[in-house]
Amino acid sequence: MARYRVSYSDDKTGTQVTNDHAIEMDCDALIELMERVLADEGSFVNVEDASGRVMTFMVDDAEGGLLLDVPCSVERGSYTKSTTLAACREALRAMNGTIDRSKIDGLSFERW
Repeated sequence: MARYRVSYSDDKTGTQVTNDHAIEMDCDALIELMERVLADEGSFVNVEDASGRVMTFMVDDAEGGLLLDVPCSVERGSYTKSTTLAACREALRAMNGTIDRSKIDGLSFERW
């Protein structure tokens, strides 16, 4: 089963797990965490695969809209998309353990 290193910040409860103390989770546990944490503006879940590729899900506005962000240091920017929690769950399931932005429709590039 695919596993990820996960860090997050839950603004509602004040709970944080930093990158230095990231926890390992399978896809199902990660989705449960996302459903709990991604409710309040400022909250985020950061996901890293075994190769070090990262995908971040963050609450982007007061209405609970989400931003999916796949940073690419080589290109000095991120591939992003405004989206829903349901679409974030689908994107995560499509990864099957390896973060691959080509599996996510509708991303646009933003230079840092």
